[in-house]
This record gives sequence, C-alpha cells and structure tokens, in this order.
Amino acid sequence: MSLDDIWKKTVDALESKLNHSVYMLLIKRIVPVSLDENILYLKIPGTMNISYFAEHKGTIDDTVSEILGMETDVVAIQDETPESAAEKASRKPSAMIEKQSDAQRPPRLGAAPHLNPKYTFENFVRGSTNQIAYEAARAAAEAPGNVYNPLFFYGGVGIGKTHLMQAIGHYIASTHPNLIISYKTTNWFIHEYTTAIRENRMHDFRNHYHRIDVLLLDDIQFIEGKESTQEEFHQIFNDFYERKKQVVLTCDRPPKELPRIADRLISRLSWGLVCDIQQPDFETRVSIIRNKLDIEGNYLPEDIINYIAEYIRTDIRMLEGALNRLFAYSKVSGKEISLESAEKIIKDISPDSKKEAVSVQKIVKIVANHYNLDAAAVLGKSRKKELALARSVAMYLAYDITKLPQSSIGNEFSGRDHSTVIYSLEKIRSEMESDPEFKKTIQYLKDRITG
Repeated sequence: MSLDDIWKKTVDALESKLNHSVYMLLIKRIVPVSLDENILYLKIPGTMNISYFAEHKGTIDDTVSEILGMETDVVAIQDETPESAAEKASRKPSAMIEKQSDAQRPPRLGAAPHLNPKYTFENFVRGSTNQIAYEAARAAAEAPGNVYNPLFFYGGVGIGKTHLMQAIGHYIASTHPNLIISYKTTNWFIHEYTTAIRENRMHDFRNHYHRIDVLLLDDIQFIEGKESTQEEFHQIFNDFYERKKQVVLTCDRPPKELPRIADRLISRLSWGLVCDIQQPDFETRVSIIRNKLDIEGNYLPEDIINYIAEYIRTDIRMLEGALNRLFAYSKVSGKEISLESAEKIIKDISPDSKKEAVSVQKIVKIVANHYNLDAAAVLGKSRKKELALARSVAMYLAYDITKLPQSSIGNEFSGRDHSTVIYSLEKIRSEMESDPEFKKTIQYLKDRITG
C-alpha cells in the first residue's frame, strides 16, 4: 500500500472511533509525511496545540497498527512552513482597490474597528475545555465560508464564546481586508428588524445583510419565541449559506435545546459544527490569570494566583474583575497585595461565595447513605476500597457544588492535602467518561444534594 492509501484507510477507520468534532478538527487536517519502518510521520497544522494531538495519539497508533498488521508509532510534526509569496500576495487588496477613495470603497459594516481589540486568537488562552472550539474557530477564520458554516459555539456566561467569535472577525479582517464583517448581538438584530418593519425599510434591511460576507451573531437564544424574526433570519441565513458566506453564532445552549425556535431553523443552525465550550479547569484559569498579568504588565505571587483560580471557577470575566479590583486596591492604598488582603478584597466578587446553603457535611452524609457507609468513616483516614470510592465521590461533588477551593475541601476530609483532592477529581471525571452508569449515579446524587 502507498502512504496515501494507508492514511486514507486510517482516516476512514477513525471516523467511527472518534467523535465528529475531533475527527473534523484533527484527523481531517492531518497530512501523512512518510513511513519509516514502524514509525508513521504526520504533519499537523502549526496553529494546533500538540497536546490536542497527544490526547488521541493512542487511538491513531492502534488504528494504523491494525491496518499495517504490525505495531506502529505515529509522530506528529507541526507545519510551520512560512507563507509563500503567492499566498501573501493573495491576502493583499489589489492595486485597484488600494487606489479607491474612501467614498468608493464599500462601507465596513462591523469590521475590525467594531470588535474588541483584546479579543484575538493571540490573547485567547487554550485549555482542555476549549481546545476543540479554538481549533474550529481557527479553521473557519482561515477559510471563511468553506468549513464549519455555520459555526455554533455554546456554553455558560463568561467562558470565551464572544472572544473566539470576535477573534475570527479580527483574523479575517487582517487576511481578507476586502470582506465586509459584521458583529452584532441578537438583540440588536431584533431591533434592526422591528425598526425596518415600523419604518417600511425592509428592502434596505435585506440589502444590508446581503452585502455582508461574515456575520458574527451573539446570543442567538434571544430569538426564541419571536416567530416573525425567526422567519426573517431563516431567509438571511439561507442567503449566506448559498453564497458561501461565513456565519458564526453563540448561544447559552446547543440548538436542540432551544424549544421555541422553529425546527427547520434549528436544523440549519446544526448544519456546520456545534462546539461546546465548558468552564475552564484550574490549570486554564491559572493560565488566564498569568496571561492577563503579562498583558497589563503586572505581577502577583503564585499563592495569590492559585487562590484566585480556585476561588473563581465559573466566569473568566470575574477572574479579570478580581485582578482589576486587587490592583485598584494596591494603587489606592499604596500597599503590596498579600494573600490575606486578596481574600478580603475578592470575597464578594464570585456568586459562588453566596451559595453555601449546601455544606460539605450534607454532601458527605448523602453520599455515605447511598453507599451504606458511616459519614464519619468517609471523612476519616481509612483507605478501605469502599470508603475510598465514596470519599472521592464526596470530594468531587463538594468541589462541584460548593465551589470551595481544593485546599478547603481537603481540610474538611481530615486535613488532606489539596493534591489528594485533585487526584479524586481526576479519578471521578475519568470514571464518568468511561462509565455512563457511574455518570448517572453522580448526577443522581447531585440532584439529591441540590434538590
């Protein structure tokens, strides 16, 4: 078999082994380079985080080995080939366009000047919870209208959906300067539409959208229940799709969980790629804080960085707000920031700090009852297998529900170190991913605790 044949068989086999997002964002973008005895060298895009490839390397290794009938190792090489002169030239506006006066040049409806200058790919901190969304955003930005159209990001508040969306806009504005880019909130789209109806300007409204090349629409969930607006957006979407113009949408839920949107529009929202962006994990939150400090030219000791990352877990904006408050305090007071002062200054920032109706003791009691164990034993130091499992479950649920720092949870469990808590969290997450029944048990316990 030729190298291309080997890789084609591998790609076909991996389609059924990996989820669709990984298959499209990773496998489909890999190019085989060479096969040297039992080592297959593969080229991955230079924008891709090598750790993302590493997560799925084992599956790729096994699949290639099955096809070749011998144990084979795959090695990734990042493509860092610089742009050719022809590629660079293709990204520049033609001489004729450059010579046009401002009056002749088409208006830039919502192009880069209307985007937040901080929301770029360079400033986006990648982690395990947003890697797929980041790769999808890069792919759509590099070939607008040709891949993942529409591109649909969903997730909670303050986790980076708008950042990624606007990063796409910035990238396209820099590489395709003649494209008209429009960033809008859905509420503004609704306002434009209702105003056009009231002022009898629907022809102008539709022409406006027909001239746009890249539409970035935030918070599409607000179109729910508005049948007339949905019908108009449906027509606009069809026009974009037929012209191969890029549409990027954000939402707080996946399309299938928007019951008050017409089925045919839900179907269209799912045509491209739907990406879930989850709350950042601890390591990503630490990276976000460090990135923010680097950008602003500020410094904080590691213990304060770690405390903030543990304390504020649900919202990136709150992380930034905490930093802003700390440095404002330091500037006004003329004092350096200590861990003690940091705890006092940010204690009322996170909504998590207001919800301690559920205690760790309550969680442990419910978990212990479920496993027919004594709550004191679960909190204790015995390493018996049945107690260790219940203890790990209780730690996971305590961290998930109370939002307490890992060190505080460890203290509740007979003064255990936070590294023990981290181990328990990873253990339970891994078990939930591999065992659907166990995942249902965790959800059942969570519902009992919070219900």
